[in-house]
Amino acid sequence: MDLDDLTRESLERELDCFVQLGREEYLRCNHVEHRSAVTYFIKWRGERCDMKAVICIAMGQPTLRFGSRRSAEAARRLGFTIVDENMCTR
Repeated sequence: MDLDDLTRESLERELDCFVQLGREEYLRCNHVEHRSAVTYFIKWRGERCDMKAVICIAMGQPTLRFGSRRSAEAARRLGFTIVDENMCTR
């Protein structure tokens, strides 16, 4: 599956789940195979959600095989707001 196959609906579903469960529980329940986000987040319903983890699960993959920038571009293309912590600290 490629990032072009990512849909707004699948990402919204995972973002809602992330917000409902909370970060730690979402990552634990979904067995996400990478560390927690430190740079890129999706802003959703007032929460910062781990961008790569949510995109991984929305795409049905245990790991994301795309870089953070490409993932952020895909989420922006679908109309999501991306928070870049590197930009916030400058």
